[in-house]
Amino acid sequence: RANLQRPDGEEGMAAAVEQLQSVMPAYEDAGIGLALENYDHFPVAELAHLIRSVDSSHIGSCVDPGNSLSCNEDTAHVLDALAPLALNLHVKDIAIFREPYNMGFYVEGRACGQGQLDFSWLINRIRQEGPHDVNAILECWTPWQGSLQASLHVEDTWIKESIRFLRTLIPN
Repeated sequence: RANLQRPDGEEGMAAAVEQLQSVMPAYEDAGIGLALENYDHFPVAELAHLIRSVDSSHIGSCVDPGNSLSCNEDTAHVLDALAPLALNLHVKDIAIFREPYNMGFYVEGRACGQGQLDFSWLINRIRQEGPHDVNAILECWTPWQGSLQASLHVEDTWIKESIRFLRTLIPN
């Protein structure tokens, strides 16, 4: 997977398409897919347009349901644009809280199934709309726990809980 910086304007987008087209034959010859991940600095509609413009069966999206929240793109919007192009899914759960002074929000990681994402819906959308057998990478946005040891302990616990939860939705 790759994370691109957003090209500036139409000329920048055309240059990005040209650069990707120049390397795609090597990916195709090797039988490797290139998944471009959504991030808050690159609106998903533009990312989908870029992927389609490259016009290769070996380029697609790495769908991350949490990465686009800070540019006001919710999970449904992300999936509308990127599920049909999905090669990869980043699996993580989040909880969104209002700041204590009621102005603004913050996003915090959770073990899968313990946050606000509807994983059954998410996985079904990817399965129904994705053109490929999509692989998944489990991620944790583990909040700092005051020490590295404590943070790693929470992350290890969340990984185990997430795998148990995900196996109820993806048995094989």
